[in-house]
Amino acid sequence: MADFAWESLRRSPIYRASYRKNRSEMSSGFRRRWGVCFRS
Repeated sequence: MADFAWESLRRSPIYRASYRKNRSEMSSGFRRRWGVCFRS
């Protein structure tokens, strides 16, 4: 299920634009809005 959710999210032009805008600093607001968690 997580793979399906990620696939639809990564194809969203709105998400992609938001990611590009916030790429240098992943704020808690960005993570909360999109429901994502980045792991290193």
